Amino acid sequence: MKKSCLLDALCACLFIVSTCVNAYTVVVDFEDAPYSDLTGSGYKGLTWELGLPGGGYQGNTGNWTTIGASNPIGTRAVYNSWGALLLGISFNSTVDIDGAYFTQQGSASTATPSIRVHGYLNNTEIIVTDWFTGIDASHRWFAMNLTGVDRIVIEAQPVKDGGGWYSMDNLTYSVVST
Repeated sequence: MKKSCLLDALCACLFIVSTCVNAYTVVVDFEDAPYSDLTGSGYKGLTWELGLPGGGYQGNTGNWTTIGASNPIGTRAVYNSWGALLLGISFNSTVDIDGAYFTQQGSASTATPSIRVHGYLNNTEIIVTDWFTGIDASHRWFAMNLTGVDRIVIEAQPVKDGGGWYSMDNLTYSVVST
């Protein structure tokens, strides 16, 4: 009996250690990103998706584009070109999304006032955050707290002619399975 309990305890400890060793945190800070459209680039091993056709400013399709940024976080960030209202990022494994910094892109009159994030697993939406409001010229952390997803879609509220702009930096997530 003692041998069996000891063996069970050892197996449980090995499982916990194995799980902890396999999980790791990634911060995508864009400091080494090319100044261009990230769609199809595989930057940081992620799939940077094209926006929906007609889903941005004056019906244009948007994408993730790297820009120079002078901020306390770093010198580069990404923004939703053409004010794309729905832009996705796919991960190569299941992840827990901690959050990211968001700020207005362009002028206050074109910046989206709020965003929310849809989390997917195996092409099924499993969670949606509340609206993150008050996007302005300061860099504000949006604690998304999405667990067990392999894709996210950021939804922006439109402001000008069907578009709503924002920039994102330091996307932070933990890989929970590969």
